[in-house]
Amino acid sequence: MICWKLKLLFLILSTIMSYISSFPSSPSQFRTRQTDWRDRREQTTPVLNKILDELVKRSNWTQQHIFLSRCREHNVIPKGLKVKIPKGIMNRDQEIRLKKKCESELLQKTIKRLFIKQQKSDEKIATMKLDLQNKFRMSRNWIENTLKWLRKKAENKSTTKKKSLKTKFDILITERKNTKNIQDKNKSDKEANRVPENSSPLKKIVYNNSSKALTAKQEKLLELGLNFAVTPKKFPLVEYIAATENLCQSLEELGDDESMEKAKRKISTKTTKKNL
Repeated sequence: MICWKLKLLFLILSTIMSYISSFPSSPSQFRTRQTDWRDRREQTTPVLNKILDELVKRSNWTQQHIFLSRCREHNVIPKGLKVKIPKGIMNRDQEIRLKKKCESELLQKTIKRLFIKQQKSDEKIATMKLDLQNKFRMSRNWIENTLKWLRKKAENKSTTKKKSLKTKFDILITERKNTKNIQDKNKSDKEANRVPENSSPLKKIVYNNSSKALTAKQEKLLELGLNFAVTPKKFPLVEYIAATENLCQSLEELGDDESMEKAKRKISTKTTKKNL
């Protein structure tokens, strides 16, 4: 009887122990969870590297955007955005106005392109944040803390770019001041060396031997001299062709050198007009 009870007790205890052993202990659960988190953390490394690259690009674009905005405010143009206008197609004032207009539009378009690049970079970073949360099951708190750390790292990488752009801006401001000082000096020298019209050494004296009084405009016109002639608006092509034909006919009729000289004088008298 006792033996049967002992066997029954042993059977009950073995059943209970087997049932308890089927559940993992709390330390083993912790190890499993920790191992799972580490695996997921390692899997997120490529995504974090891509986020870091985008943050570095965005930080550089932000520095360039600030640099170009300061250039626009201080009315200076970086060397890479300067425009060259072909000479001879318009006067100096028109060239300066067209150059300023083209450079200003190019600067504005470059700033707009940088702004669009920053927006696209933000969209890529937001997409990768969703991947970390949905695909790799990372918590929002971990994602935000990781992004803060990555932003600091990206800003440290872009410090060199920031310093170089600041130096470049200071150089542009200094060059503009020096150019303005040179222009002001040249302008003052030109004003100081300018000879008044009344004291011009090239002015000619006009002697009026007639009884008619001359007006001021007539005297200025006579001061230009007898060699003065108004430039024709249209080239006298027909007159030159007719004079050339006459010269050819004269050379055919006459044949010696003396006749050729006479023909040249003849065409010169027909093509030239009196100055006044």
